[in-house]
Amino acid sequence: MKIVFLDFDGVLNSLKFMENESKNGKMKKDGFYFCLKDFDVKKVMLVRELCEKTDSKIVVTSSWKKMKKYPLIKGCLIVMGLPIIGETNDYGSKRGKEIKEYLLANECEDYIVVDDEIFKDYDKEILSRLVKTSFYEDGFEEKHLTEAINLLDGNELVRKYGKK
Repeated sequence: MKIVFLDFDGVLNSLKFMENESKNGKMKKDGFYFCLKDFDVKKVMLVRELCEKTDSKIVVTSSWKKMKKYPLIKGCLIVMGLPIIGETNDYGSKRGKEIKEYLLANECEDYIVVDDEIFKDYDKEILSRLVKTSFYEDGFEEKHLTEAINLLDGNELVRKYGKK
């Protein structure tokens, strides 16, 4: 199975998106609307496209998994088509440890990490599998979709030598 280790902030949303939603008075914090307005639907659809094109599943690495409303958020994202199959354990700023632990405990043919941060414990292997987005720019974009597909679907030069 192919795994997409997925962060939320800076991937499924961005500062630009949140400022725009807030400016338009759309930021509410209740029910299904809570989920939809914290995430840019376009970004969610791009991640869904990634999973469909690469036949991959999602494991959530986001710190949102500690939120009380996380089950609701997860349910909303699943309804929107994201194939979420689990979460990593939470070790705070040791996201590399979370990922390595998940990989050791579960069968995984290949993986990528989609995140807007580089954690101190990311080793060379994880860094070579990282699709780095930006919270301050626009989160997950078409260019990230292409990069992620190349990493997961056998672009051997990228796989062997890392990012171009």
